[in-house]
Amino acid sequence: MNNLTHKTMSPEVYQLRRRVIALIYEAQKLIPSLPRIMVRITENDPKILALATYNKNYIEISERAITCSDLDLRTIVYHELVHTVFGIGHIEQCPLMRPVHQPLSKEEAQRLFLYYAQKSIPQKKRIIRSVSLGSIR
Repeated sequence: MNNLTHKTMSPEVYQLRRRVIALIYEAQKLIPSLPRIMVRITENDPKILALATYNKNYIEISERAITCSDLDLRTIVYHELVHTVFGIGHIEQCPLMRPVHQPLSKEEAQRLFLYYAQKSIPQKKRIIRSVSLGSIR
């Protein structure tokens, strides 16, 4: 799949993984129909913070990404969720989906995440918290 090295599960790795899982649960509150996501913690890479497999509900997050600020980590996790759940690639004009990481506020990350959910989930399967999405800048 890639050349990132997975960390062996240990109490320390479990704690790192819990930070990511907490943000996935936060996303599931926005979209209750969000599928179960497989999360793997990886060794640090000089160029990669995280990876997702498109449409496979699988993400890999580096220890470096997890030890970032909450705003950074939420942005990274939501970015990877858009890849793996909705199959959407990088979009340079979108602050959430651009290839180079830029931290977003919780509200902005959630707004953009919901925007992609609205675009991607078929109408009959949508169960999304009702919020004003506005438009992408």
